[in-house]
Order: sequence, then structure tokens, then C-alpha cells
Amino acid sequence: MATAGSNRTATIVRTAFGIAVTVAFVVPIIWLLSGSLRPGNEIFTSLTPLTPSTFIPPHPSLDNFVTALTGPFRTGLVNSIIVAVATVIAGLLVCSLAAFALSAMTWPGRDMVFAIVVFTFLIPEELVALPLSLL
Repeated sequence: MATAGSNRTATIVRTAFGIAVTVAFVVPIIWLLSGSLRPGNEIFTSLTPLTPSTFIPPHPSLDNFVTALTGPFRTGLVNSIIVAVATVIAGLLVCSLAAFALSAMTWPGRDMVFAIVVFTFLIPEELVALPLSLL
């Protein structure tokens, strides 16, 4: 039987481990956002040691965003948004009709089609993407 002291110690260790993992994941994201607000020549200047100036840019600027959204990146971004929205709409339309047909209607072969649909969820996406990259 565990004592109250050992339970408290285990809780402290788990909490400390959770905080360390969280910091390890969050600090690079904060540094990334901070770097996006710096001019290009300032990004790596205050990298070590870690000080507040590493995460808070002394002269924040939105020039990087303006450059990205006025250059060729803008065209790719707009095209990607159009493709993503069209894919979601088409997927919702097709999948909702298929879900209705599989759940509310009774027809011969329905169970077999449902089994095939469920089986396709088991196929890793990488297995399907590999032949596409070879085309």
C-alpha cells in the first residue's frame, strides 16, 4: 500500500515532467512567432543566452508578413485555400450522402459496402500516397 508521501512525490514528479515537456514544445513556437516579427538580419542575433529579448523583439515589424503576402507565396496560399475549401465541400457532400445511404436505407450488399468502407480506414495514408509520388 502506497503512503500519502509517495503519492505526493509521484504527483510532483509527474507535474514537473509535464511542465518540462510543455516548455519544450511551447518555447520553439514562441521563438518562431517572435522571429516572424523581426527583420531578417535580427532573427539569430539574440539566440543565446535565452533572455527576454530572445522572445520579445526590440523592433517588431510586420514586413515579413507583407513580403510573404505580396510575393509568389500569396498565389500559392490562395490556390491552397481554394483547393482545401472545395475538397471539404465535396467531401461533406459525398460522405453525408453515403452515410445516409449506409445508415437509413436497406439495400442488398449494404453490409459488404460498409465493411469495405471500414476496411479502407485501416489502410495507412502513406501506403496510398507512395504510388502517387511515383507517377
